[in-house]
Amino acid sequence: MKRDLAIRLLGTAAVAPLLPAAAAAAADIIRVIGLPIDTGLEVQYAQAAGIVDQSGLNLQVQTLYAGAAVQAAVAGGSADIGLTNVSSLATAREKGLPLVMVAPAALYTAKEPSSVLMVAADSPLHTARDLNGKTIAVNGLKSISQLGPEIWIDKNGGDSTTVHFIDMPFAEMPQALATHRIDAALLAEPQATTAKKEARVFAPVYDAIGTRFLITAWFSTAAWVSANPDLARKFAAMIYRAAAWSNTHHAQTAEVLISVTKLDPAIVAAMPRVVFDEAADPAAMKPHLDAALKYGLITKPVTPLDLFAPELRR
Repeated sequence: MKRDLAIRLLGTAAVAPLLPAAAAAAADIIRVIGLPIDTGLEVQYAQAAGIVDQSGLNLQVQTLYAGAAVQAAVAGGSADIGLTNVSSLATAREKGLPLVMVAPAALYTAKEPSSVLMVAADSPLHTARDLNGKTIAVNGLKSISQLGPEIWIDKNGGDSTTVHFIDMPFAEMPQALATHRIDAALLAEPQATTAKKEARVFAPVYDAIGTRFLITAWFSTAAWVSANPDLARKFAAMIYRAAAWSNTHHAQTAEVLISVTKLDPAIVAAMPRVVFDEAADPAAMKPHLDAALKYGLITKPVTPLDLFAPELRR
């Protein structure tokens, strides 16, 4: 199994130069960008399971550390499909970017929180009010990473308008906490478990949004989906199969996660695992979009299924 995984994953995790659009189209290659975290490796999990091959797809899969960079790559045409969070997708669309959802990705569940707010192990901070005036690192300003802490702070007696949020890759957050360059950080797995050597969980802040909701989604441009409707449908169908397989094969996906991130297997074994959405469920998208509207990330209500490309609405 490990040898098969190594063969299937070879060359997919590194950030290699992206194919030019013309070359990609000629070969029917779909250029996909995820993130090197559990939430962002759904396509690599599908490769390991053989689901991509069974779907007849030809994918060039890469990872980037910043969600904003993924969105820029897709919007700019240097990638076809990428991973973003739902509120960032809605915000981009409101600003006029022709981006559309292709398939849902990771869910947040209060039972297995895969993203948490953390502080240094010796931090004196313990309550929401303690965070007033402090600096919190997030992986994407004006996104779910900032939205979760803001809502939790306000619901629990603090004032999020006094907090200074800064953008930082997940991989840099544990060291920044340990050296007290920041006061808190919103960390996703596996970095949240890795950081427990020098940090402690402050709160599962996404609980303030809901106990179960869609965090991320696979997206593309409306033009790409319109030009490649069959490829887009195949990709979406593959993602739904990948979600069902990944949710029930944690031992196999752990091997992939270790291969991509080079983490200690003991850390991966100890961490909460991401739950992927197996269906386009509007109810799972609504808490995220409602929170984005309430906190001004978007100014108009968004109907969940309207985020999807028309060709992919179920």
